[in-house]
Amino acid sequence: MFPMNKVTVQEQFLNYVISNQIPVKLITKNGVPISGVITSFDQYTIMIQTPVKQSLVNKAAVSTIIPAKPVRFAKHNKQ
Repeated sequence: MFPMNKVTVQEQFLNYVISNQIPVKLITKNGVPISGVITSFDQYTIMIQTPVKQSLVNKAAVSTIIPAKPVRFAKHNKQ
């Protein structure tokens, strides 16, 4: 079990692409690609803005998120 104050890899990734406005290609489990910029997320959903619309996607429906450029993660010390 993770401590409640620990930031997950998912949160680090999503926060990074949001704060840096990195375009992503989000692919759903049924193969539908959605290209745009993630604007926000919560425990269950991801909001993505495309050039023509805004979509609220359930995280359970997401297969893959591919950023347009590498995401930098904070270094962690193993304890």
